[in-house]
Amino acid sequence: MFGNFIKYILIAGFNLSFTIAFAQGKQVMDKPKVDERIEILSIVFRLAGSREYSSDVFKRYVDRINEHYNPFKQHELINFTKKIRNENGIGYDAVMSMAIHLDGQFNLKQKNIDETLDKRWSRDNAKQFAKLLKKFYKDSDSKRFFHDNQALYNEVEARFLPIYEHLK
Repeated sequence: MFGNFIKYILIAGFNLSFTIAFAQGKQVMDKPKVDERIEILSIVFRLAGSREYSSDVFKRYVDRINEHYNPFKQHELINFTKKIRNENGIGYDAVMSMAIHLDGQFNLKQKNIDETLDKRWSRDNAKQFAKLLKKFYKDSDSKRFFHDNQALYNEVEARFLPIYEHLK
C-alpha cells in the first residue's frame, strides 16, 4: 500500500518543483517523478535518526532501505549529519532546501546559495555535506539501489498522474 512516508517525500518533491517553476515566472509543471536527490537525503536523515524521516508506514520500501543502507549507519556522512542536526537543528524543510541546491551528481549549486539555502545550513556545512554525500552515494552503491527500485518509483509516479492531470 502507498504509505505516508513515500507520500511525504513525493509531495515535498512535487511542491518544490512547483515552487521553483512558479518562482521563475513559469507556469509549467513537470510530470511528478521520484527525485534521487530527495530520496537520498531522506535516507541519509533517516539513518541519522531524524524522526521526521523515520516513518515505517510504507513497509515494502522501508525494508529495502534498511536492507541496503543499514550497513552504512556509521558512514562519515551519517555521523556528520547527526552533528549538524544536533548543533544547527537541520531537519524537516532544511533537508529539502539542501536537495534543491544539489545538481544531478550531488554537486552543490553555489549561485545565490547564501540567499536561498535554509539558514540552518552554513556555507561550510553545505559544502562538506555535499562532498560527503557524493562519497556516501558511491560507497553505498546507491546507484544500484535506485536502479533496483525503479519499478516501485514508476508505480508511485503513476499514482500521482491523476493529480498532475487535474492541476495542468
